[in-house]
Amino acid sequence: SDTLKTRGFITYTKRDGYIENQTTGIDQGTIDNLGGRFVVESDLSAETQATLILDYDRTDDDAGIPFSDIDLALDGQSVNDFPSIRKIDRGGATLRVEHDFGDVEILSISGYRTYDYLAQLDGDFSAGAFLFQEQEEDQCQFSQEFRLSSNTDDTFSWRLGAYYLHEDFEGSQAFDFLGLPPGTASRNFLDQTADVYALY
Repeated sequence: SDTLKTRGFITYTKRDGYIENQTTGIDQGTIDNLGGRFVVESDLSAETQATLILDYDRTDDDAGIPFSDIDLALDGQSVNDFPSIRKIDRGGATLRVEHDFGDVEILSISGYRTYDYLAQLDGDFSAGAFLFQEQEEDQCQFSQEFRLSSNTDDTFSWRLGAYYLHEDFEGSQAFDFLGLPPGTASRNFLDQTADVYALY
């Protein structure tokens, strides 16, 4: 008979800042993270089973403890001229379907994932507006695998398969020397697409 099973979880973490920034007045060391995973399993028939997995994770903080002089650090203080940030969003879905033909089994695994990342940092770790650093990434990928295998008690067994992956990635890095003429900044950009094929 048809059956349906589910399981999942959600996790949330939040922390206020505990390092007092003497320049901006904003407390540093904050955390605001959210994540979760949800799984659905179903017997579509006596011969066919399917599993769907969904997951998501969000990180929103200021990239950890800021650098500062030892005397300030011992007092739980910093003087960065702007707050650092780090934002990460990642998640995806996976669908797994199996079917039993008797002497042969077929398996399909489909996947889709995304990843977004943004980080900004006071590169000189001082109250002066000298160096600004930024890194940004945006990635997504799709994959598909088909697997055909024997399902007997014979002495020899066999397995055939095909796999495909497509990935798009865009990223950039910046090192800006604030207050200097245009062109002083150092910026790098990356735009990449990849396709992967495999047979076995």
